[in-house]
Parts: sequence; structure tokens; C-alpha cells
Amino acid sequence: MTDRHIVVPTDLSEGSAASFARVGALAADLGAHVTLLYVLQEPMAVPYGYPYVPEPTLAERTEYL
Repeated sequence: MTDRHIVVPTDLSEGSAASFARVGALAADLGAHVTLLYVLQEPMAVPYGYPYVPEPTLAERTEYL
């Protein structure tokens, strides 16, 4: 017997609540485990208090070469 897992990326918004119901029903039908993978909505919402630093542009990266 193999274990079945369903990984669901979510930002825990209201829109994702409907998908939880569908995934829950699918998991029940398949006898699977569900794992919710929390993803951030905005790249600026970095946890742990670190400030957001944007990625340098190509010009900025090659400026020092």
C-alpha cells in the first residue's frame, strides 16, 4: 500500500477556502493526507523582521564586472 499525499499551496485567503473543500473531498475519496503549504502573497511580506531588498537589475549586477 502506498501513502497518498496532496500538497496544496495556499495564502490562507478567502479565495483559497473553496479549494480546501474540494481538496478535502478528493483526499477523502482517495484516502490521502493533505498538507497545506503556506505561501506569501507579497514578496515584501518577508517574515522574521528582515527588510525587503529587491533583486538587483541586470545592469546593476554587471556594473561591477
